[in-house]
Amino acid sequence: MVQMTSRFKWFRWWRWLILLGAPAALGLLELWHPSHVYFDHMLAHAEEGDWWLTLHIYQLPLFALVATSIWLLLKEVDHFFACISRIALWIFAITYTAFDTLAGISTGILIKYMRDAAITVDDPAYDRMYELFLSLFNLDMPGGELLITLAVWSWVAAVLFAAIALYLKGVNRAGVILIGASAFTFQTHVYPNGPITMALLLAGIICIEFFPHIWNEASIKKEEVVTK
Repeated sequence: MVQMTSRFKWFRWWRWLILLGAPAALGLLELWHPSHVYFDHMLAHAEEGDWWLTLHIYQLPLFALVATSIWLLLKEVDHFFACISRIALWIFAITYTAFDTLAGISTGILIKYMRDAAITVDDPAYDRMYELFLSLFNLDMPGGELLITLAVWSWVAAVLFAAIALYLKGVNRAGVILIGASAFTFQTHVYPNGPITMALLLAGIICIEFFPHIWNEASIKKEEVVTK
């Protein structure tokens, strides 16, 4: 019995770490995500180019962990909409990680290589390197547009269907509204969209996880009975 209680406590702490830590960490990182990318500027300023690469390496596990946080929120929700949300979360975790790796990490590695090789604007290889940078950044490849579309719209679908499933479950309505709203602010993860989306998601999770009996279906029905 003591062993079971200990395991439950560990699971609860890990659950909270992912539920709260993943959106909080990603939202904080995105505060320092450049809103615009200037190739020449990052090539000329080592600290800018290094931060671009470092930021995207830090981000690498966080998109999947944010998807996991919503998955955990739906753990005890047995509904058709919850199933659709889980499928969309898998698609989001895979496609958005791939998208950010190609557009973020690969371009950061390219800039670092050019700087280490002392390739400047006057170098004959510069133009080809710049074209390669644009191709990587814009995912100019077979299936590139599809990957971007899936990455963005899988988030919208996953969060909206999760919000519907949680609403039907009867959980805290404020949390449902906040999570649902986060579906529409994630057209891009850069500042300010990324931090706003993660703040909405985090606030919604806190409402549902720590204030489950406030403004939920049961409390609303109770108020209606009292009013009558």
